[in-house]
Amino acid sequence: MQNRLARIAATAPFNCSILLLSEDPDGAQRADLAQPGFQVLRARNAREAKRIFAERAEISVVIIDLETTGADGTHLAGALRTEHAGRDWVEYVILSGSGTPDIGPSFDALACDRLSKPLGPGQLLAAVTQSYNSARLRRLNQEEGHFLEASMAEFQTRIGTAASQLLAHIKQGYGATTAAAPPAGDERDAARQLRTLVHEEKMRARLREKVFGSLAHNRARWMLLLVLSEAFQARQEVTIKSTAYQAGLPLSSALRLLNEMCSQGLAARRGDPLDARRSFVALTPLGQSYFMRYAAELSRAKAADTAS
Repeated sequence: MQNRLARIAATAPFNCSILLLSEDPDGAQRADLAQPGFQVLRARNAREAKRIFAERAEISVVIIDLETTGADGTHLAGALRTEHAGRDWVEYVILSGSGTPDIGPSFDALACDRLSKPLGPGQLLAAVTQSYNSARLRRLNQEEGHFLEASMAEFQTRIGTAASQLLAHIKQGYGATTAAAPPAGDERDAARQLRTLVHEEKMRARLREKVFGSLAHNRARWMLLLVLSEAFQARQEVTIKSTAYQAGLPLSSALRLLNEMCSQGLAARRGDPLDARRSFVALTPLGQSYFMRYAAELSRAKAADTAS
């Protein structure tokens, strides 16, 4: 699913709406943001920025120039994320310079991109483009998740209805002196699907426990392993940031777990020689061996299940 969403995001029209909090954008900012497909909405203070953000749901990237806004912009990113929790896919780019107040780790906790001024040619353009692509993928992922949740709820309702009807038939059969009529075809199919689903999930759960042990107990760690395995199978490189988004985890949590996995020899990270801010992460041969064993065990279990 993630690969499909990535392809959709990559081929969708480039339409990046940017909220810029800056009292006086410099020449590098104006040049980098004057691009086709970019729409810049400028705010001169935090109050104006909050109003624009609330009114414009299409905003994907927020740029906060702390050198010109100072304390006014320091807490804006956190405030927007708190007040608009449903838009957690929005990306933030923080510009700092010699006149920037000491903000400590406040933005690090929000996993914002930080650039130091003066900006080099194209530096802001590259950061905003990458942030927009990440935001677009996260929004697609969120929408896809809502669709899947609705589909699963509908499926569970249908299964519940069919199971209730099946139980009613069984009860009638026990209470009648003559044999009860068998369930209708749709009811039999629904009951059979439910039994198969439960049986296969139990089998997979046992095998995950057998092969991965404690690695499969933690949902966040398990989702990271799945994302890295999918990237390995597709022969794709993924950044730490992309891995976190695909696993549905905050960047800070994913980074901590990935560091643990690297120390355990399950994953390895390397820096991007073209961008010092990025790091790639991948499964090691040890990490790959877990999935190879899992696939073999699952194949044997299915074969034995079919034979019996």
